[in-house]
Amino acid sequence: MRFLRRVLSLAAVAIIATYGLFSFGHVRALSQSTPSAAILIGQIKITSSNGQFVSLYNNTGADIDMSTVQLAYYNYYDLNSTKLTSSRYIPLSGKLASHNYYMVSDGAMTICYKMMVNAMSLGFSSTAGTVQVTQNGPSNILDSVAWSKTAVTTPTGVQTLPTSTSGFLQRAWVAGVSKTTNDPWISVTPSATDACDLQTQIAASSTPSAPVATDAPQKVTTVAPTPDTTAANNLGLVAPEITELLPNPAAPQSDDTDEFIELYNPNDSVFSLSGYQVQVGTSYSRGYIFKSETLQPKSYTAFTIVDTNLQLSNTEGQARLQSPDGTTISETPGYESAPEGQSWSIIGDSWQWTDTPTPNAANLPSAIVPADPAATSTAAKTTTAKKTAAAKKTTGKVAGASTTTPSADAANLNDAAPLHPLVLAGVGAAAVAYAIYEYRRDVANRFFQLRRYLRGRRAARAEV
Repeated sequence: MRFLRRVLSLAAVAIIATYGLFSFGHVRALSQSTPSAAILIGQIKITSSNGQFVSLYNNTGADIDMSTVQLAYYNYYDLNSTKLTSSRYIPLSGKLASHNYYMVSDGAMTICYKMMVNAMSLGFSSTAGTVQVTQNGPSNILDSVAWSKTAVTTPTGVQTLPTSTSGFLQRAWVAGVSKTTNDPWISVTPSATDACDLQTQIAASSTPSAPVATDAPQKVTTVAPTPDTTAANNLGLVAPEITELLPNPAAPQSDDTDEFIELYNPNDSVFSLSGYQVQVGTSYSRGYIFKSETLQPKSYTAFTIVDTNLQLSNTEGQARLQSPDGTTISETPGYESAPEGQSWSIIGDSWQWTDTPTPNAANLPSAIVPADPAATSTAAKTTTAKKTAAAKKTTGKVAGASTTTPSADAANLNDAAPLHPLVLAGVGAAAVAYAIYEYRRDVANRFFQLRRYLRGRRAARAEV
């Protein structure tokens, strides 16, 4: 048995060492990929849903059997990080002609240049990841690209994903210049009028220059960004605030159409919401960016789930409003267990539930239900009768007795039946039993101390 344990331990060490060498070889091969590789990555689009694709380019003068080529995907941009938790290989097929393109896509797409298309599920992370092109085995890495949703500086070469959902990354290849793995990446976006017309933005202070990419797969022109007039339009205005949420509408309303988030504009002028974002959820994982919506002066505006596609949780949640630069300008406190038909509203200086939702209007507290007039009349008659009876009882007074008429409460107390002696005895017995149970250990200790004391006395007397 001891020998078997030793053999298994040695085998485990060998497996771990092999895996470590394999991983190290992977990372090292990534940094040593050949600049003029046979296959290069020309474009890559990463989204949070369908529409992802990778475009490959045959950089040789001969056809390539794509069954010898694979895509290696890792769910983080740093292959040496502990945040790298999964990877997989995507086999390819077909034959790619010399200096032609091969597109791997998981959804419908517009064909803008000659290519071979291979449709398959990709499932790349929209937060961070790495894709390598390998041939004839995982150690032969031809090209790679790593990406992150936010800008990172370590390791170098990680590309920042475009903020536009239609944007993607493309290599800046120039006509007449050899293509290599060292060519830079640029962020491009199809124009609104032509999906094949790719554009990349330059700084607003720069002058548009010649296209940064003049070679296939697609030419890219530089354009100056559209001036942001939102800040100018709202100059000098007070920021709007969130005033009401309806997470759980009551029938006949429904969660699918009638949930809403209400904003209030305290200004005397129209407030532009262009570029502002409202986010919901305990971690603000879901949001909606306003496009051209506006808030009228001194008005409440409710945006329903139909407008924003934001569903409010019935169990717990909150909401916040952010300006285009990401600054939070209004935020609700969190709520729990939304009552049906009630809205989470700011009334006065505090947030509270109200059973009177008021979309597009000032908030109201919960309605106070008036007492039933019939019940009020009956109660009044009963009180009057009791007072009359009490007055009659005090008609025959003894000398020196008070002439004050007793109140109804005093009469009720005098008429109350006294407690039965057995009830009092039972309560007392229960109290004693509880005291014995609560102090049982102290009583036991005292008992044992007494026994030891008595034994000691008897022993002392016996010695005498």
